[in-house]
Formats: sequence, structure tokens, C-alpha cells
Amino acid sequence: GITGWTRYLSENTSILNLLRFQGIPDWYDNSSHPYSNSYFKNPFLVFVSFLFPVLLFCSFLLKKENKRLMLFLFLSSFVTLFFTAGIHYPFGELFALLMTYVPGFLIFRSAIYKFGYSYWLIAGLLISLSLSSFINILKRKVSEGKEMVAAVFFILFGSVILLYNYPFFTGNFFHVDPNYASSRVELPRYIREFSEWWKSHGDGKRILLLPQLRDRK
Repeated sequence: GITGWTRYLSENTSILNLLRFQGIPDWYDNSSHPYSNSYFKNPFLVFVSFLFPVLLFCSFLLKKENKRLMLFLFLSSFVTLFFTAGIHYPFGELFALLMTYVPGFLIFRSAIYKFGYSYWLIAGLLISLSLSSFINILKRKVSEGKEMVAAVFFILFGSVILLYNYPFFTGNFFHVDPNYASSRVELPRYIREFSEWWKSHGDGKRILLLPQLRDRK
């Protein structure tokens, strides 16, 4: 049952999807998701998603110094990419074997949620190294206004990143359907209302809350 759940979460965690910073299960199994279809159909967002793997691999070609660090990052990205993919072709069966025979490995049943953050962090670092290398190349190519060229390139790519992550700015990042059902945890309104009431009626006293007693019939 646990491997079945892992296989379900790993249906769309292909290597290409992960390299494009996609593969999140909620985007694929919810036809009424408020913004995921934009990442599959909008030409601009699709194009930008393919820039991420290109920039990631460019870091290994452009960054000539700190070979040990780059080797460490390369191996780390490969390992975390493997674990984030979970039970997905082509290395999924190895992950399933680890879950079946390695003691304690079952705790990693939600592969993308437990390893994805490590992969995204390393991938983001590698992409930033590529951008840094591109800026240095541009500064060497121009004779005047080097700092201006670097600033323009930084602002341009920064704007692309902000546009790509537009759900953060529309306010529906936590919404999971058009009816505004949210995955965001919020305190019920009655707790805030009681807290305000208690400030004026509690006389500085405290309240001990106990769970309801079970029916012992």
C-alpha cells in the first residue's frame, strides 16, 4: 500500500518535468486546478520552463573554477533528482526496491515532497551560477557600460522569474479549485472572536481546554 501511494505521487515526476521545476501531483490530478493548466498551455510559461534545465546544465560548462564544488553540486543534483523522481521510469524500480528491502526507507513514501526541496535548492544554485557566468561574459564583450549591461540582464531575468511565478501575486497560490478551497491552514473565525471576547471578560485568567469525554456505554 505504501509503495502504491508512492507510485501514485510519482506518476508525473519524470526527469524532464523535474528539470522544468514541474511534476507536482496536484497540478495533474485536479482538472479544476486554478492555475496549473497555464503552465502546460501558455507558450511563454512553457518556453521559460525549458530555460531552467538549459541554464542548469550550462553551469557545468561555463563555471571553470572551483571544480570540487561543481563536482559536489553535480553529484548532489543527480542524487536528489533520483530520489525526487520516486517510483518513476527509468530508475523507479530501484527506488521501489529500496522501499521494500531497506529498513526505515518507507518513511520516504512521498518522494517529491521529501526530496524535492533539496533538488530545487541545488538546481536554483546551479542556475544562479550560470546567470553569473553569463553576466561576466557580457561584461567582457562590451567595452563601456559594463555595470549597466549586468544590471539590465539581471532585471530582465528577474522579471522573467517573477512573471513565471505569477500565482504568488494573484493570491490564489494556495487555492486548489475554482471555488477557492484552500490548502492553507487558517484558524477558525470563532477562535479569534472568542480571543477578543476573553480579553475583556477573562479577568486575566486562563482556560484549560479538554477533549470531549468518550461515551463509555
